[in-house]
Amino acid sequence: MNNPGNRSSSVASKEEENLDPDMKIDTSIFRDHIKHKFRGLVTSIGGENQESKLIIMDGSLFDIFRQLFTKDEIGAKIRFLSDDIKTDSKHLLIFTPPTVQNMHKITKIIRNNMDKSVYLIFLPRKTFACKEALQTNGIYNSITSFHDFNFDLIPLDYDLLSLEILDASRQLYLEVDTTSLILIAESIQRLQLVFGRFDTILGKGYSARTILETLKGLDNESKIRPDENTRGEIEALVILDRNIDFVTPMLTQLTYAGHMDEIWGIKQNSIIQLEKKFFPLTASLPKDKDQIPHKLTTDRIFKEIRDCHVSVVNSVLDEKLAEIKTIHDDVAASGKEDKSLKAMREKYEKERKLREKDYDKVATHVEVRKYIDELMAKPSHYKRIKSEQYIVDGLAKPQETIDFLETQILKQAELAKILRLLCLQSLVDAGIKQVALETTKRNIIQAYGFQHLITLSNLERAGILKREGEKKAWENLNKHLKLINPDLKDLKDPEDASFAYEGYCPIIVRLVEQIFKKDGWSAIRNGLDLLPGTTIYEEKKINSFNNPQNKHVILVYVVGGITYSELAGIRYLAKKYNKEILVATTGIITGDRFISSFYETFNQS
Repeated sequence: MNNPGNRSSSVASKEEENLDPDMKIDTSIFRDHIKHKFRGLVTSIGGENQESKLIIMDGSLFDIFRQLFTKDEIGAKIRFLSDDIKTDSKHLLIFTPPTVQNMHKITKIIRNNMDKSVYLIFLPRKTFACKEALQTNGIYNSITSFHDFNFDLIPLDYDLLSLEILDASRQLYLEVDTTSLILIAESIQRLQLVFGRFDTILGKGYSARTILETLKGLDNESKIRPDENTRGEIEALVILDRNIDFVTPMLTQLTYAGHMDEIWGIKQNSIIQLEKKFFPLTASLPKDKDQIPHKLTTDRIFKEIRDCHVSVVNSVLDEKLAEIKTIHDDVAASGKEDKSLKAMREKYEKERKLREKDYDKVATHVEVRKYIDELMAKPSHYKRIKSEQYIVDGLAKPQETIDFLETQILKQAELAKILRLLCLQSLVDAGIKQVALETTKRNIIQAYGFQHLITLSNLERAGILKREGEKKAWENLNKHLKLINPDLKDLKDPEDASFAYEGYCPIIVRLVEQIFKKDGWSAIRNGLDLLPGTTIYEEKKINSFNNPQNKHVILVYVVGGITYSELAGIRYLAKKYNKEILVATTGIITGDRFISSFYETFNQS
């Protein structure tokens, strides 16, 4: 990673940090800020002797830290959070999310190390439930000090920043915990301090108003404020709440990165764990590991194809393979008769070009694509995707969806995928008939466990699973926002952002696109009124963004998480309208991760 004080001595390249030299906004400054903030915290706790400190970290947090720091940059020793830790280190710095389950593990650590100083660092903040658990366990007063720490915005890509609050949806829509909204407001305040005030602010959803009111309060309290008279580098802020569009996460993502995330899960936009069979040309694979981490941040082939529709990837990879074969044949033919120094140099240069084509990575993606092809050819996978498309197109018969779900439950299909389709039908149809819903719920509880009675209740309380009774708005919403594009034909060179879901454009993407059109959001007032929550449209320069000659910088802040396919749609808009769009979010989501965040188990409860 970069040394903030000396960029020339950087260990990681700009490619590794996912920086784009053409972007006006350099996201690497966020990485430097986090490093400085973390070092300051670790140094201030337990004295200056770093050798006497042991950092104990929850596994989910470690995945984030390893993307930001090298071992040398952290300074102290690190261990994963577990209840069997016994150490000689004098100072234990425990980094943990605020979960009651972790409080029980920490209780055992403290009891095993009663002669040590223990410092508990909550990310982002200590909760009453955690305090109560520690008090009940009788070790609250044994903790030397408590601290709150948040990462702020982590640069995951040249155009992507994330707070990495992985359960933000559960916090916001089930527990009505607004902690993440305060963190979002604080992050926006820091953005303004660095890049100046926004000329234009737009927002949609219940969270948007709360964030802006919190931001106003923070500005009033702050001693340091951005210059009111200086034009900001980021010209517009658009805050969009996930609850204006619960439909999109329920759909299977059809971009390459999105589909990979659905199948394997991409950690921090960087690492994906794949079986050895996906690395046919990679030398020296570890023999003792079944899963091999593949780093996507340095994979140039992945960056070229990640935002493509999955059906297009094969042709792109075939072109790469043909290009590589031509160079390979050229290398093999060169130098056979001519042994001169000039011929040897030419052969070396051709071999270098061959290495630059990343033949091994192309081979990996060919194998990944084969696996995706095989998966999509399976009847259950194919039928589920078709059912999703029929539902959003308004062509599905609700009972057919319920019958398909019943079959999948009998086959013990993944619960998250069953719930996604059930919720999708519910959201588009403004509810499911009570008899059908109760029957499906009963089947789910019998097949997957009694604890999911609470899971189903959670989804209903969050407004994701509904009973029939509300006024159906989907048809009118589609009419006003043009969510379904029946004329989409070319997925390789698409003319519309709906390519990412093969003819359906996510609401979030359409709202961003409308900013670049004549009259902006004013032209879709009727559509905005059909979406939940407040509409914020404070524009100082009406129609200032519909000129493609001006490369405006726009910040889109998605509260509650964004999918890779939605991100692909927004990147498509940036190219189409010649804009620089920076996306900030609480985290990258898939439908499975979104739904499973509402799961309940007896241990958790």
